[in-house]
Amino acid sequence: LWGGLGALAQDDLRRFLGYSNLAQVSLLLLAAGAHTSVALEGAIFLMVAQGFAIAMLEFTAGSVEERARTGSIRALGGLVAQTPRLAALWFFAVFTAIGLPLLGGFVGDFLVVTGSFPAHRVATVLILVSLVITAGGLLWVTHRVFLGPVKATLERVRDVGTLELAYLIPIAVMIVLFGVRPGAVTPVIANGVIQITTRLAGG
Repeated sequence: LWGGLGALAQDDLRRFLGYSNLAQVSLLLLAAGAHTSVALEGAIFLMVAQGFAIAMLEFTAGSVEERARTGSIRALGGLVAQTPRLAALWFFAVFTAIGLPLLGGFVGDFLVVTGSFPAHRVATVLILVSLVITAGGLLWVTHRVFLGPVKATLERVRDVGTLELAYLIPIAVMIVLFGVRPGAVTPVIANGVIQITTRLAGG
């Protein structure tokens, strides 16, 4: 809960993302504590899929700060009109981070929650509440930064270029593949989880 609530109190875009990431870390800790194969598979899946999303969010946040000359959320607004490609990347990364179905983040979240709930019901519910708060914060920041009227100081902000898209689009493709075809990855993860649980059990 601390990560979600702490994020809502931030005005700096990158600091906001830092606190938001704590909610995902709490999911990983929950999976480790549950010690079930499903939860551990979800945690590994989540680390990869959310790693892509976080990388994209951090890149877009840095791009916004560089182009707007400020990272203050209150000083930003309406950037979708000036930077449609940058906005599209941000929206995509946010939808992945909040666990939208058919994107990589959903599969990992689902496996961790379903694998952890039988062992730690209260903790799972609390973390779900934290995830909802974080998702609400991400959507609010998205609206605040990219939608609404364009600030006068941001009318000449430039969009991302072809080179930047060249190394971000493959990340987006991987996120979609993780969400649409998780079965191509989960068997590999499952084999690793079996080895981990066997060693922990002393087998």
